Amino acid sequence: MLRKSLWILVCCSLYGPASEAQVVRGPEVRSTEEYGRVFYDPKHDPWEMPDQIVATMGIKNSDNVAEVGYGVGYFSRRFAKFAQKVFAIDPNPNALAAALFEAPENLSVLANFPPGQLLDKLLLHNALSTIPNRSMFFSTLPLLIRKKAEVYIVDFYKTPPADLPPESRITADTVIAEMKQAGFQLEASYDFLPFQYFLVFTQ
Repeated sequence: MLRKSLWILVCCSLYGPASEAQVVRGPEVRSTEEYGRVFYDPKHDPWEMPDQIVATMGIKNSDNVAEVGYGVGYFSRRFAKFAQKVFAIDPNPNALAAALFEAPENLSVLANFPPGQLLDKLLLHNALSTIPNRSMFFSTLPLLIRKKAEVYIVDFYKTPPADLPPESRITADTVIAEMKQAGFQLEASYDFLPFQYFLVFTQ
């Protein structure tokens, strides 16, 4: 019962109460095909650098890996080439349907984290602005990961635009402070992405 209660807490802290769960991400899309075309676009690769990020993560064939954000499988399909199990997590049904299309056998597409599956690596990619209560979510991460697991956070902006509203400024320093409060330490920080910061945390 306790573990079930904690699991509900994790899901609610990520997406809000189930009756109000909604993630707004980018332009409106009207179909699965359009969603996949917008968010799984190779034109993103030169600045998103997904292959470089995956290489940096050093995924092993025994690892359970999850991607939060870009649930169409932008990173998850790459993870599946190396990992034992991969979970693409996104509450948007269009995203899930797009991720399922020709998905590898070791890729599971879910609206929430898989219960009973501890993760070795967790990537939050452009997902911070969709989490209603980041502090609560970060504090529940130990429920989802192994003790020596790594949490990777890639998000905007490395250098915030001057006209960006204060409430939209989720800086690297803010994330580091919030993760530290949740019991994590900054293991590494990479600077090869042109617009996003790339942080690695461990317990």
